[in-house]
Amino acid sequence: MLQLLSLVSVLFLLLIGAFCAARQYAQWLMAESTLELGQNNLLLAKSRLEEHFSRLGSLAAVLSYSPTTEQYLMQDSLSRLQSAEDLSAVFANTLLLEESIRSIYLYRTDMEQIASFGKEVSMPDLPPAPPEMQAIGSGFLSEGAHHLYYPFYYPIYDLRMPASRRLLGMCAIVLAPDSLDVFLSESKPTAHSELYLMDKNRRILSSSQLTQLSDRMLQSSQEYQVQSITSPASGWRTISRIPASDLKKPDAAAGTVMLLLGAIFVALLLLLICFCYFHIICPLRQMEGFIRRNIECPEERLALRRKDEIGTVAGSLDHLLDTQKEMHEKIQLSQKKMYETELASKQAQIIAYQNQINPHFLYNTLECIRDIALYYEADSIAEITMALSFLFRYAVKGKSIVTVADETAYIREYAKIIEYRFLGKITIGLDIEPSILDRPMMKMLLQPLVENAVFHGLEQQAEDGLVNIHAFSGKGGILCFHISDDGCGISPERLQRLREEMQKEENSEGIGIANIYRRLSLFYGKNFSFSIESSPGAGTCISISIPETEANYDPSIFSR
Repeated sequence: MLQLLSLVSVLFLLLIGAFCAARQYAQWLMAESTLELGQNNLLLAKSRLEEHFSRLGSLAAVLSYSPTTEQYLMQDSLSRLQSAEDLSAVFANTLLLEESIRSIYLYRTDMEQIASFGKEVSMPDLPPAPPEMQAIGSGFLSEGAHHLYYPFYYPIYDLRMPASRRLLGMCAIVLAPDSLDVFLSESKPTAHSELYLMDKNRRILSSSQLTQLSDRMLQSSQEYQVQSITSPASGWRTISRIPASDLKKPDAAAGTVMLLLGAIFVALLLLLICFCYFHIICPLRQMEGFIRRNIECPEERLALRRKDEIGTVAGSLDHLLDTQKEMHEKIQLSQKKMYETELASKQAQIIAYQNQINPHFLYNTLECIRDIALYYEADSIAEITMALSFLFRYAVKGKSIVTVADETAYIREYAKIIEYRFLGKITIGLDIEPSILDRPMMKMLLQPLVENAVFHGLEQQAEDGLVNIHAFSGKGGILCFHISDDGCGISPERLQRLREEMQKEENSEGIGIANIYRRLSLFYGKNFSFSIESSPGAGTCISISIPETEANYDPSIFSR
């Protein structure tokens, strides 16, 4: 009993240690994923910011080079009074196109303001010379304003003489950064993250109460992880500050799974304790009491009706009492058998645990079956066993990217099993272009599609069937696969449901066509094509095209 309790204590301590290690790993993995998400969000924010400025440049070009604006710049003061209404209409249309624009100013070549429209703000000091191309100024506070503004300068040249680059004036568009707050808030990697947009003068361009970030806030610390990225078009920086508490917070689903697994393991451990106590320890104690009493009551018998080792020992003891001559010898033999049985039981448990976590036990067993089949000249059994062993080895090895040659070899071994199983009724053909054998591809891409063709397309028909796999190199080095069969085909309604299932974003269990499509999306992003064509009675054809490289492949998605 003491040994059993010691074993249970050790297993329980190992369980606690494994749970703590798994929790630490989950926290580290969550932190890495959050930081990676934060960096990706910063890149997205930078892209949106540059897109925003590009749109401003387009609006400024349309405004500045409209005939009304050009005519207004070249007129004298009196003529401008007559054209002011037309110019205001052009300015008003521009404000309607972009909500973030607060006001528009028009300047002559000597930087004297000649027109304005919108909210009046106190403009910052103009540059000593107008910029030669569109430029973004730093944020400034207008008199009496509580929010920042920033100017967008756009020079206007005389398009009638493009070679001389004669400057007619400059257009200044004043914008409020409220519109930038929207995509900043959408780019937060966690709920409590802080996201700031800072100009060249380190002034915060957002509706935040902060106006500037200190040097300490721009550096990572124990409380915050800081990430930043600079937009080359404006020189502005997007800064993300992620609280350390969000990084250490484990995923709720992962925590639930770990707790569930721990509870299952504890339940199994308690079940093992009960089994050992009632089926091993209690009968052994009963036998021990019987032996002690037998000296005073030699007519008593144990009479255990069990077919296991303990029953065998009990029967031997009863037989020893019936044969007084060999009592001493029989007792020694029974004790020896009892100890050997207990030792064999513990060794069997240890071997079972090792085989559960060691796939080589399965490989070695299949090799043993193959050798026995070869010994008895059962070549078919040996070949199908060897094929099954190859399938298991290929399926559990850790690589997610294999070569076309590896995947083809796997399909050939799978084809052997299918041909044996269906007695040659179903054949799997391979037509692989030799030049692509060394090309990389996603692991386990073809076999699930072949299996679907066999069990959903060919197994249901009485005639012989063929699944053909054609792999070749297409235009631009893309890798093309055609998986076709001459089976019963798919009805139009079922085919439409399959195509709709592929477009769903939620994860799908199993290894069906929708699962293959989502795995391709994770590996190659949008740089692949997948199509399925079928009609009842005419078979099914699936076509897949993937790029020459797996540039969008993220191994961390599959390693987890």
